[in-house]
Amino acid sequence: MKKSTKRKKSAYIEVALKASPSLSLVVIDQTPIRKKFILSCKKTIKELDKVRNEWIHFENTDLPRYTQWYNNTFGDELSQIKDAYHKAGDAYTLIQEIEDLKFKYRISYYEAYKLALDRRKNPEKYESEFEDEDEEFEEDEPRYQDEKQDNFGDDEILKVFKEFLKTNPQLQELARDKKAFQILFEKFKFQFNRKKEEQKAREAEKKELKKENPNLIDRVKSVYRALVRKLHPDYRKESGEHFETLWFEVQEAYRSNNLEKLEILHSQYNAYEGNFSEEFSIFQIKAAKEGYSLQLKSIRSKIKLAQKDPAWGFSRKGNREVSLKSKEIKTQLKRELVEHKENLVQFNEILRGWSIPPNRSKKVKNSYNDFGDDDYITYLF
Repeated sequence: MKKSTKRKKSAYIEVALKASPSLSLVVIDQTPIRKKFILSCKKTIKELDKVRNEWIHFENTDLPRYTQWYNNTFGDELSQIKDAYHKAGDAYTLIQEIEDLKFKYRISYYEAYKLALDRRKNPEKYESEFEDEDEEFEEDEPRYQDEKQDNFGDDEILKVFKEFLKTNPQLQELARDKKAFQILFEKFKFQFNRKKEEQKAREAEKKELKKENPNLIDRVKSVYRALVRKLHPDYRKESGEHFETLWFEVQEAYRSNNLEKLEILHSQYNAYEGNFSEEFSIFQIKAAKEGYSLQLKSIRSKIKLAQKDPAWGFSRKGNREVSLKSKEIKTQLKRELVEHKENLVQFNEILRGWSIPPNRSKKVKNSYNDFGDDDYITYLF
C-alpha cells in the first residue's frame, strides 16, 4: 500500500478546512440599507407636508371665503327658504300633535284639532296634565338606583349624566322623551363604568410591570420626558396638526407604558426634523415611515371627500367660474323654496280638513283600531 507524503496530507487538511462551515461572524455594512430607508422616509414626509398644506389651505382659505360669498350672494334666498322651512315645520309639528291626541284620547281629528289649538293658546289650563306626566317620568328614575357599582352608584352616575346633558343642548332636548332619556343614560352609564374599569386595569398593569421590570418603567419615563421637552405646547416653537397628533399619541403610549410605541414616536419626531442619527435603528426609521404613511393616507381620504365640496379651490376660481356657480346655486335654492312651499300648502290642506266639524249624521267611530280610508295620510317630502 502506497503511503501519502507529508505534503499531500497538509494539502488535504487545507481543503477540508475550506469546505467545512465557518463559525466566524460576517460584518454587514448597513449604510446602503440605512440610506435607502432614510430616503424613503424623507419622500413620505415631503408628500405628507404637501397634502397637509392643501388641507390647511382648504380649511383656512377656501372654506371661509366660500361661506362669506355664499351668505352675501344668496342672503335673501336663504331667508325665504328658512321662513318657508319653519312654517312648514310648525304645520307638520301641529299635525303630529293632533294625531297623538287623537290616538291618546280616542277622539276625532276635529276634536283633536280643537284640543291642540286650545293647548297652545291656553297652556296654563293644562299645567296639571304636564305635571302628571313629569311625576310619571320621575317615578321611573329610582329604578336606576337599585344597583351599586363600586363607590359610584347609579344615583351618582345619574347626577353626572344630568350635568353632562346641561353642556349638550341637543342631547338635552332629545332626552325630554322618557324612552330617549333611558337609552341615553344606559349608554352613558356603560361608557362611564368602562372607563373606570380601564383606568383600574391600567393602574394594575403599571404596578405589575414595576414589580416585574422596574427598568422598563424608568425607560418609559426617560423617553417620555425627552418627548415632552420637544412636543409640549409650552416648549415647542412650531405649532400644527402634526405636532398635536404626535402629542396626543405620546400621552396614550405613556398611559399604557408602551415603550416601543414611545420610541417609535420619538423616531417619528426626529425623522420629521431631519435627524437620522445612529441612535435610531433601521427598524425605528421604517416604523416612523409607516406612521407617516398612515397619516398621508388619512389626509388624502379627507381631501378626496373635500373635493366634492363646492368650497374646494374656491379661492383659485376666476370670475367666470364663480358666475356659473352662482347661477347653479340660485336654481337649486329656487327648487328648494318651491318644495318647502308645496309642503306648507299640503300641510295646511290637511289642517283645514281637520278643522271642519264632522257630519253629525255619520256614525262616530270609537274603536281604537277601526279606522277609515281618510284616517291615514302619507306625507312625501
